[in-house]
Amino acid sequence: MIEENRRRNKQGSPWDLTNLKPVQDFDVAAAETSPAGIHFSPDGALMFMCGPDSSAVTKYALAAAWDISTATLISSTVIYGGNIDLWFSPDGFKLILAKIGYAQSYTLATAWDPTSFTHIDSINMLGWSLRACTFNDAGDKVIWTNATNQKRARLPTSPFSTRPTDTSRDYTIAGSDNDRSLFVNDIGSDMFTVSGDDKIHHFTLNNPWKADNVSSVGSYSLADSGCTNAQGIYFSPDGSKFFVACEDSMKIYQFRT
Repeated sequence: MIEENRRRNKQGSPWDLTNLKPVQDFDVAAAETSPAGIHFSPDGALMFMCGPDSSAVTKYALAAAWDISTATLISSTVIYGGNIDLWFSPDGFKLILAKIGYAQSYTLATAWDPTSFTHIDSINMLGWSLRACTFNDAGDKVIWTNATNQKRARLPTSPFSTRPTDTSRDYTIAGSDNDRSLFVNDIGSDMFTVSGDDKIHHFTLNNPWKADNVSSVGSYSLADSGCTNAQGIYFSPDGSKFFVACEDSMKIYQFRT
């Protein structure tokens, strides 16, 4: 079933990191000295970043899609504090922010414009040490991760809600250490995490968008790029490009698969 899902994925990418190559990096120190979460619009024309030092959501426009060397700062909007991850709905009207132990949801009056935010809801996950989340495109499935490698797959009460309809079990995933962020492709077959060992860990979700049956594919070092203290990860929809936010260098790194 997983192989069939991969063939049916949006642009047929194998999501294979075996031959990953660093392409370029982009300095974000002027906006955030501890870059953490990163996100892109589906067309790759906009890039967003958050971090705990500025407590802001920073927006960049990319003159060339998915090419961070063409990024121009558009805005930096303080939204609450201590943000370490972010996720947008594909239409750009909903925003999820994560900080240690909390998840918050917002609506945006103007798509992809963080300056137009309105706070909708907050959920306390302090006892679980929440770090990051990833939704599917429909917003009806989400996987959360915490600092002890536990994954929590949920069904939101409404698209891109932080509140679940169910009480799901927590699953500890072996093979990574101190997860900082995660990304799951839209069909839910492949999950990627970045962690304290400065590697990307690739897993197969044998039950799509569930964390109960996970197989390790491999772990891949980021050392050749110069990235240390990796915090956030995001892939292009076809899986051919991915991006990692690294705290020590205060840069976003771009890779190709």
